[in-house]
Amino acid sequence: MMKTNPYLLSILVDDEPGVLSRIAGLFSGRGFNIDSLSVASTAEPNVSRITMVTKCEPQIIEQIKKQLHKLINVITVNDLTDKKYVQRQLALIKVNAQPDKKAEILRIVDIFRCKIVDVGLTHYTIEVSGDMEKHEAIVSLLKPMGIIEIASTGAIAWPGKTGNRAPIDRRTNHEKSHFLRYHPQGRHAGGKYIFSTEDKLKIAKRLDDAGIHYIEGGWPGSNPGAQHFFEEIQHIQLKNAKIAAFGSTRRPDRTCEEDTNIQALIQSQAPVVTIFGKSWDLHVESIMQNTKEENLAMIQDSVSYLISHGREVIYDAEHFFDGYKANPDYAVQTLEAAVEGGAKCLVLCDTNGGSMPCEIETITRAMVEHFKPHGDVIFGIHTHNDCAMAVANSITAVHAGAVMVQGTINGYGERCGNADLTAIIPILSLKMNCDCISSQNLEKLVNLSGFISETANVPPVHSRPFVGKSAFAHKGGVHVSAIMKNPRAYEHMAPELVGNKRRVIVSEQSGKSNIEFKARELGVDLGENGVNGHQIVSSIKDLEDYGYEFDAAEGSLKLIMEKLTDQFKPRFELESFRVVVEKDKERPCYSHAMIKIRVGHTTEITSAEGDGPVSALDNALRKALTTIYPQINTMHLVDFKVRVIDGMDGTAAKVRVLIESRDENGIFSTIGVSEDIIEASWQALADSFQYKLSLDNPDKVISL
Repeated sequence: MMKTNPYLLSILVDDEPGVLSRIAGLFSGRGFNIDSLSVASTAEPNVSRITMVTKCEPQIIEQIKKQLHKLINVITVNDLTDKKYVQRQLALIKVNAQPDKKAEILRIVDIFRCKIVDVGLTHYTIEVSGDMEKHEAIVSLLKPMGIIEIASTGAIAWPGKTGNRAPIDRRTNHEKSHFLRYHPQGRHAGGKYIFSTEDKLKIAKRLDDAGIHYIEGGWPGSNPGAQHFFEEIQHIQLKNAKIAAFGSTRRPDRTCEEDTNIQALIQSQAPVVTIFGKSWDLHVESIMQNTKEENLAMIQDSVSYLISHGREVIYDAEHFFDGYKANPDYAVQTLEAAVEGGAKCLVLCDTNGGSMPCEIETITRAMVEHFKPHGDVIFGIHTHNDCAMAVANSITAVHAGAVMVQGTINGYGERCGNADLTAIIPILSLKMNCDCISSQNLEKLVNLSGFISETANVPPVHSRPFVGKSAFAHKGGVHVSAIMKNPRAYEHMAPELVGNKRRVIVSEQSGKSNIEFKARELGVDLGENGVNGHQIVSSIKDLEDYGYEFDAAEGSLKLIMEKLTDQFKPRFELESFRVVVEKDKERPCYSHAMIKIRVGHTTEITSAEGDGPVSALDNALRKALTTIYPQINTMHLVDFKVRVIDGMDGTAAKVRVLIESRDENGIFSTIGVSEDIIEASWQALADSFQYKLSLDNPDKVISL
């Protein structure tokens, strides 16, 4: 039998019906199998490339190529058998999209540089391109999520790239000022922080108003919803920020013209493109199954191509610090490839979040020095918070010469989060005197933090530096006495600079100074002899011994102080209430409340249903009060917490109920404590209504 050899053929054809079947018929008619075959579009309109591997006798292959040339719609036939090529496989994997698994799925997609091509209510469809090892690795990671279906082409062949580099392009210049770049919270993680297009547009406008320089709008090549944002943002006039699209370098199996991710970046119409490439040879060779030379060509080609299409390019050197520590020569080569492609802004990324400030300092300074001869190349920093060093590492990099900081508001992001711009901005502006944002914009920081938190549906962190509710809060009596004389004694800066305010907390550690300060803040008159202050301190400590915590419930604190000084003016009085909770077989619990209250000489009796007993009470009380106090409609409950004070008492233990309510002016908290959870809930609920009405109707009270 004549020996057969494998041959790799690349065939350019007109994109017309029937071409593929005619080519396949030529091979089957001669009795030869096609081992693998792939079809891809090209940069030329209406022209496709068919790449195939077949086995046949050496003397027959030339005849086959001649026959192929004679076929209608075949443009050229190239034999790539003796040239460099790589084996690849294309697969579509449909996987369950359970809410608690979404973040992990998107992390896998990012690590392996895949693409989500379809998003359903219950599933994702992921496009995977790569060798069998990569395919098997992804399948093994996705199996626990629940794979619904896999459709695969089998092994196919792609021609390799030569990696020829274009001349250096130096058309874009950056001034040596400090830039802030915001990227979407958890752009890798997804799941936990999910924003609609409308959310993103609102966030973009708020960020622009706060003076952020660059706003990243997402990855149009991997996220179907991102393109909608880029379409809509073009209709919004921004005064400070530039919009950036995020994406990766071209893939190793295609040119920039053929790469759908690169083309999506162009089609986004974003004036700025942030593109990332691999700096760590571990990722290049072990994860991507690529060569280091091809990776360099991918970086340069992608940057050059985007610049040639009029885009400002920010190059993110992914895993740079880990890559530099493992192979410094190659890590630097990746940056040089970006510069040769025309990049003027190189961002060093601590993607794993494991680097220490001393390492960031040394490596960043070395890179700034290395690229000084280029003159117009600037550096940025992108850090993750896996070692709680994201802010420290960002600031250290700026100290070493970086002039762009990438981060997120509140530090939201994958795993342990990203660098928190709410800390970085005031540090740069107030501590390092960097030309960052204006003092007027700096004062918007607290409101911006709260807006992002609310939009993300994530409770604010009160202990967050600079913008947290507790950032300038004082509890101990000695501290409060000192700040009343000179705030510098216990504050590193004036809270008003970032839009925050000083808070004094009343608790078991409070002294007379706390009470006096808090009374002034809440508008409660203690008189001039100070007797009321001492009495309130004693009463507050007794209540906290019972289980109250007034540092988390300033609405109730104000009412308590008014009651203790005979200044409380009740807006309504409870006569009675009854709550019924009914459970019928497998149906959800049913709650119904009936309430009787008195306002002046008027008695109101109402009833209402709710999702639970507290919800039913809330609805019934609103129903009773709305006709007398219509402003009640502007207030709604935003959080409800129940805490067991002493678990040793079992079901007889006292519980603490905290309720947060919001109106058009902000959020306020109230508290209730009792052995009965409904009683404690009523106390907190009633206080929230009394507090709201005391602000809006200071003179309207009931006649007792």
